[in-house]
Amino acid sequence: MESPDEEPVIAPARLCDRCQVLMFDDEAAGGWLFDSSKYSEDSEDSEDSEDSENGEDSRDLEDGEDGEDDEDDEDDEEDEDDGDDKDDEYDDDEDDEDSGDGEGWENAEDCPKEGYWHLPLAYEVHDSLPGLPILHQSAREGCDFCEYLRETILLKGEVRPGEGSSRIVQLAQCGVTIHLSYSWTAPDIDPEGAGILSLEATVIPDRRSEEDITFTFILDGIEEHENVARWLRIRALPRNSNRFSPKSITWARSKINECMKYHSHVHHIPGFLPERLIDVRNHQIKLIHTRDIQSTQHYIPTYAALSYCWGPESDARHQLTTTEHSLSERLLNIPEQQMTPVLRDAILVSRALSIPYLWVDALCIIQDSKDDWEQQSFLMDKVYGNAHITISAFGSDTSTKRFVPMEQPAFYLPFQSTIDLTIKGLLKMRFYEDGYSKTKVSTRWLMFSERRQSPLMRRGWAFQESYMSTRVLEFGSHELVFRCPTLYQCIGGPEYLEREYNVVEELDKVQSDSEIHKRWQYIVEAYSKRHGGYTKPTDVLPALSGPAAYFSQKFNSQEDEYLAGMWKSNLPASVLWTVIGETVLEVTLLSDCLERLARVDNYIGPSWTWVNRGDIEFRLIHYYLSHFEPECKIDGRTSLKGINPYGEVTKGVLHVTGKIKPLPSGLKRDDNPTIVRHLQSWVLTVGGVGDWAFYLDWAPSKDEEPAGNLKAVLIGSDIANVSNCRHFLGLLIHNAGISNPGNYYRVGMFYYSPQDSSNDFFGDCEIQSIYII
Repeated sequence: MESPDEEPVIAPARLCDRCQVLMFDDEAAGGWLFDSSKYSEDSEDSEDSEDSENGEDSRDLEDGEDGEDDEDDEDDEEDEDDGDDKDDEYDDDEDDEDSGDGEGWENAEDCPKEGYWHLPLAYEVHDSLPGLPILHQSAREGCDFCEYLRETILLKGEVRPGEGSSRIVQLAQCGVTIHLSYSWTAPDIDPEGAGILSLEATVIPDRRSEEDITFTFILDGIEEHENVARWLRIRALPRNSNRFSPKSITWARSKINECMKYHSHVHHIPGFLPERLIDVRNHQIKLIHTRDIQSTQHYIPTYAALSYCWGPESDARHQLTTTEHSLSERLLNIPEQQMTPVLRDAILVSRALSIPYLWVDALCIIQDSKDDWEQQSFLMDKVYGNAHITISAFGSDTSTKRFVPMEQPAFYLPFQSTIDLTIKGLLKMRFYEDGYSKTKVSTRWLMFSERRQSPLMRRGWAFQESYMSTRVLEFGSHELVFRCPTLYQCIGGPEYLEREYNVVEELDKVQSDSEIHKRWQYIVEAYSKRHGGYTKPTDVLPALSGPAAYFSQKFNSQEDEYLAGMWKSNLPASVLWTVIGETVLEVTLLSDCLERLARVDNYIGPSWTWVNRGDIEFRLIHYYLSHFEPECKIDGRTSLKGINPYGEVTKGVLHVTGKIKPLPSGLKRDDNPTIVRHLQSWVLTVGGVGDWAFYLDWAPSKDEEPAGNLKAVLIGSDIANVSNCRHFLGLLIHNAGISNPGNYYRVGMFYYSPQDSSNDFFGDCEIQSIYII
């Protein structure tokens, strides 16, 4: 096992004449970075004296006063009134003809305000896609930045979900102009702490019908040149802050120890140990049965748990696993040469933190034993909740890729202060993200950028691993982050004393069953966003077993029954979900929707559950209503496929006794241009029967849908928060066809408000009983 102590050699970047403007000119910044008294409200005297020393470029960073005429002051006030309108904080590069000559604040929008300034550079390149030949030629002549910028634009302008192809690919055969500018953002907690220095490369297409694309790079200091970082008021990080250097190890240990000493986090079952663990104490690594160590030791040993991506099927097949056949071998030895890179790194981290044991699903669960797999899968709340630390491999999208690389490619930019010539060194530049508009970078946003972009955040199984963990170390491509339910912090950054969502901590704060049910709905909404993150589609329910098992212990009245992602005691409210994800766009015909619901291969759940519908919300229950009351009798049951009470099901039925009525007319789209088309509600094509809003489980391509065999089932009613009038909610159903006579499928839901009490659509309904499958 290799050592984490080796350091790569730093090579300063070579710059062409055009790229010399990247040598950050701190004098052009007007001294804003270097005097923390600028942030003090009671330092007006020192500001006045420094204004005379630094010239007219000196500004108050806190309140945005610019020393210009009253007209500029009024502009600043208008900007403040705009609230969250971020566009007002940026200046259009085309207006800054003198932007590169040190006259940084000619325009009011360029001057610092609310902890932010923007400094355009005298850099303009006219190039063309798809190859960016001008940058390519400069790179061939030896400019490292031209090569770095070109590769970033061509490789990092990646495809976003639902966009079909890269934005850069879409601009093929198009001329572009590239501008550069620096920005500095004050820290969002400690005004005298480290801020964020960023470089924005704006790609402006010649086709003005296309939007500009901005590529943002972050510049961090490095520990060897800490004086540069301190001067620029940015973080000073280990050369590779994502790798486990000695300083990173010390920092991680201190965060864990502080958490254990000062935070009162609740473990699920004190003393719990998984059935099997990997012993990493000695040179010979092996799997152990924890019953053996519990019988010989007088204390409960600590262990780390790994959260990672197995990767595509081709990589998953090469994952080192434990099977019934290999179990005896794993108990003797796990050869290092057979280990995947992710496993090697997890062992490296565990040893560095002096944690003797490690839990990894591939090795600690017998993969070809259905019973063992099911039994272990609904213990995940305990496995991750009782782990000393969860190691999250955010920087890896497969088991074959390391998340603690020993060498991380980086671009090191030389720096020489033009104010104090003794301050010189290197800055580490790295790509941050790309977007259609410039987004002001904050320390909070920076820390979560890799989490948002990580494949681990889309993996279904990783959801419970994150939500049930007590403490987590997140290894991104560039960031090392510690988080617990009390705080989160990236190495070198400020502590955010805000509660990170943790199932155990949240449930300990609530008392009533109704509040527990609300918490479950929040869990389901967040989990449903990972609907595409499963190697096997049927893993949807097993991958939520841990939180479900923990919730089942918290109900006050009696042990509740779990029904394919819902709780029996809360069925009326639980079935009133709406589809909000783009997966609904895959089904444009009601007939296709019914066909999908009738399939028995890869069965996930009945039509009335959310588990096979992608991204969903309980929007009406959460946001509009206050006191929900059932208007029907409703009962449900499911049949389990195996021994896991929270796992896969083979069928399910909902028995509803209440008011059921065919729709009085067809439906038409309630066309609202402010709402995404597939999220728009539908209304009846005839009036006079109250106000309706239908939310369909399919996405019709046309703007009208015939009534056909659609029926409305009244489920419950409530008092709306705003109007204080009673409103009704229910399901839209359709008969299940000749293969399931007498049964129905759920195909949507509705929200109904009678115009008055005498015009109740359901008033003359007879009570009926139906079965929804």
